[in-house]
Amino acid sequence: MKKNIKKILIIIGVIILIILLDSIQALVFDNNPLLKIREYYNGGNLNYKDKGILVDTYCGINGKKDTVIKGFSYSLSDEDTFEIVDKTKNMEDFACDDALEEIYEDENYIYYLPCIKSRYIEVRYKSLRRENIISALANGNISISDLDKFSIDYIKEEKNQEELQSPPELFVYIDENEKAKAMLGTYSWKITKDGKEEVIAADSKHPSQIKYNDINTLKLTDEKVNIKSTNARISSANIYNIDKTESIKKISWDNSTIMLGNLNAGEYVLEIVASYSQGKVYYGVKLVVE
Repeated sequence: MKKNIKKILIIIGVIILIILLDSIQALVFDNNPLLKIREYYNGGNLNYKDKGILVDTYCGINGKKDTVIKGFSYSLSDEDTFEIVDKTKNMEDFACDDALEEIYEDENYIYYLPCIKSRYIEVRYKSLRRENIISALANGNISISDLDKFSIDYIKEEKNQEELQSPPELFVYIDENEKAKAMLGTYSWKITKDGKEEVIAADSKHPSQIKYNDINTLKLTDEKVNIKSTNARISSANIYNIDKTESIKKISWDNSTIMLGNLNAGEYVLEIVASYSQGKVYYGVKLVVE
């Protein structure tokens, strides 16, 4: 009697294992389940449905297949959904060449990454295919608006824009009533002279050691500030105590906003490094926290 029960349990276990393996291979490789009943459909976008024990496979008239666990929705769209991933966001102390990297252009604009890092940004498709961001843009598989959707930083420069002979002004503000003009510091700036490209370089003291006037001072009433300048993107930002060259805390930023967090009462210097199509510029502004 016990031997018969043992045999029955073994047989049941083998059957369950076969069902699980069949379902897993169908899900992982988007295959049809081997243990199935096929139903054909007339009309609509569905050709047939393979009804497995744990999973179902749907096959469309367009040849697309989708295997899903029973009860879950399926998709037979021709569109290969995707996500855009900047792997540098998960790299601690990542650094790259500060030069701008062109990734795309249309009739009106040229688009750049703020530094040379396109090899770290990839488009990951539902089909498991992966593609470099430059290739995906060139092939029309993604658009510039998709970069915004997935929070990929880039710089947009208008074509035929008049070349600036020196770095533009940059303003730091909380609102229209609370703003300051940042002081220009070290920079490297490309211009065209007599048909040839030249680079103008200027050095300055550390921003924490520069004397700031009232126009360069911002009374801080919020934990974040914004910047405004011609086609500028923030490439880095640091905050210092007056006359000190060691950053006091880590702060974060996106294209035009700097998140300072909570600061104790006192005076500080905010250093902003901005990237332009013509070069890289360091700015400084004094912050007062009461």
